[in-house]
Amino acid sequence: MNGDGKSARAIMRPTFERFRATIDGLWPHLSPADGARGCSRIVCVGAEHGDGTTTIASCAAIGLAENLHAEVLLLEANMRTPGLAAMVDLGVAPGLCHVLADTPSWRQSVVASDISGLSVLTAGVARVDGPAFDPAALPRLFAELQDKFRVVVIDAPPLLLYGDGRLLLSHADTALPIVCAGHTGKAAARAMLRELEGIGVRSVCTVLNRSPVAGLQFVDSVGHSQLVARPRAWSVSRPR
Repeated sequence: MNGDGKSARAIMRPTFERFRATIDGLWPHLSPADGARGCSRIVCVGAEHGDGTTTIASCAAIGLAENLHAEVLLLEANMRTPGLAAMVDLGVAPGLCHVLADTPSWRQSVVASDISGLSVLTAGVARVDGPAFDPAALPRLFAELQDKFRVVVIDAPPLLLYGDGRLLLSHADTALPIVCAGHTGKAAARAMLRELEGIGVRSVCTVLNRSPVAGLQFVDSVGHSQLVARPRAWSVSRPR
């Protein structure tokens, strides 16, 4: 039970089933390579608030859990403006901010969901000012999570607004940059992609969220692959 007396189980399907085309179209591009060992960490990140990072991260996690038949963790690491708990009917519950302070451990805070193989760890209490977490705590947490989960999908805070995202990306195997049609400015999108290139993390593609066309499709822009979530308002390509 959580602090509101509700069952500690993340209810994903009612909220995210309407994004089925995104769920089914996204996960193959994020699936670990055949024969790859260990835990794969995927950081979903936008440039600004409102890019739809939590929704895309959730769709990615659902698709991976359904199709890999392996243990997947959806980790909300946006402690600036957390919203996942309300979306999946968890109410008030211990989250990442508590885990990184060792009160309680991640094993006590991670909850199962209504998707087989998918677990969820929400951010917990919002932290508006100052560092969101101790940088030294992240490597310890990820080292422990890799013994339990095949994939960890991380919902990161806006990259251009907080240093938290850069720290999370330094521990990522893959980055999934997200821009939102009609919301994310071109300059912000390009700045985010430059940041990712500077960090050196591999980007599988750029997701254009809230595109006028339903579903996911690949389009080509100057030789770069671009994954579109629902034609595109403008072109954003991943860095070489």
